[in-house]
This record gives sequence, structure tokens and C-alpha cells, in this order.
Amino acid sequence: FDGVRFVVFNSKNVAGLKLNYITALFEDAQGTLWIGTNGGGVSRFKDGKFTNYSTDEGLSSRIVRSVYGSEDGSLWAGTGGGGLNRFKDGRFTVYGVKEGLPSNDVLVVFEDRKGALWIGTEGGGLARFKDEAFTVFTTKEGLSSNVVLSLYEDHNGNLWIGTRDGGLNR
Repeated sequence: FDGVRFVVFNSKNVAGLKLNYITALFEDAQGTLWIGTNGGGVSRFKDGKFTNYSTDEGLSSRIVRSVYGSEDGSLWAGTGGGGLNRFKDGRFTVYGVKEGLPSNDVLVVFEDRKGALWIGTEGGGLARFKDEAFTVFTTKEGLSSNVVLSLYEDHNGNLWIGTRDGGLNR
């Protein structure tokens, strides 16, 4: 929307956009728009062209619930059932329960200003990914719910955690 008119991009008029069910958007430092979909993987919009990445390209699940770009240039995709995916240098690396992620159902991904990646999951609580290792926080550690829907870091460095049925945590 440019203030006057809407331009619609959908699976009918754009080959690189596989599904119209858009779940996540993120613009990286280079101005590339990353688009997560519920069943069509993740698409990239760069220089006026859409490119789709799905399980054929190494993404672990076509259900993408969250996309986030970290300071090191990685794109992170939280997926439904496929864990956490890192896209860097043209390839995907998958992190799941075998690697220490508490659940393969990832709802939100966020990087704090110190470079730690935070991952909110469906039923597994909250995970911090730092130095290639996961630390998990659940209701056992005081989190109000193990379903983490949203994450935000305020100007004081506090991490705010929105949960399903458990309210807001800091």
C-alpha cells in the first residue's frame, strides 16, 4: 500500500509465493523481505523477484510460524513440527529436540541485543540459543505457561514473554 492503492501479491500472480496464508514477515538489513507461510514454506522478495524455499531446499517443514534475521546475517525460521531452521550461505541447518530444543513446534524467534536467540515453543516453554547450545526455561523455572507466543526486549534489556493462558512474564 503506497497511500493510494494496494498491490496484491498472491499464489495466483506470483510463482515464488506458494500459499496465500501468510504467517510471518521480516525485512533483513539488506532490504530483503522474508515471508513465512502456513504450508508453503518461506519466500524471499528481493529486487522485485520472489523465490520460494521449502522442504525441497532443506527447510524442515512447510509450516513457518516465525521468521527473524540475526545480526550475523542468518535468517531463522520457526516451524510447526520441524523445529528451528537457520538459513545462511544458501543452505538450511535444522535444530530440533535432538539438538536440545524443547519442542519442534516453534511459535516465535527473537534475538536480544547481546546476541542470544530466544525461541518460544508450543508446550516446551522458552529456549535460549547461545554458543550453539540451548538453555530451556519452563514452568519448573517459574515461567507461567509452556506455550510462548511473543517475545520483546525493552530499552532496559528486560525480556518480555507473552504466553497462552499464562499472561505476561518478564
